[in-house]
Amino acid sequence: MKWLVWSVVGCAYQAGSFADYQGMSAGNRATFGCIDLAVARARDSEEGALIDYFVGNRCDKRVTIDLSHVRVVGRTDAGAEVALTAYDPREELAPKLLNADWSGRARIEYRGAGKLASVCVDLAEVGGAPSPEHWVCMARSSQ
Repeated sequence: MKWLVWSVVGCAYQAGSFADYQGMSAGNRATFGCIDLAVARARDSEEGALIDYFVGNRCDKRVTIDLSHVRVVGRTDAGAEVALTAYDPREELAPKLLNADWSGRARIEYRGAGKLASVCVDLAEVGGAPSPEHWVCMARSSQ
């Protein structure tokens, strides 16, 4: 089953709202320059975890969104740290341009381990430029 989805919606985004036509975004929120970003652990798969991303462009210019370089690690119940890799069999995960005042959502499956107690995502490079690390950790989903 393919778990890479990226959609850019054609409706206006209001800076700081973390919302689009689907409603409020779930998860941990951060802002990096022009980018409002929310990330949530959707649920687990047999091989890893599904992560939901919400991205809003709060500026009046197009910005690059790069989910292809996000670093993700999982922690097992025993405490071992495992690097996870985006499942992208069609090689669709690449930097995308997000129009001014627009938003988009992505659901990406990260593989590398089975059941994980937590998943941590470094959001620092989503804006396409190296930044200081910004890790967000999420416990096992109850779904």
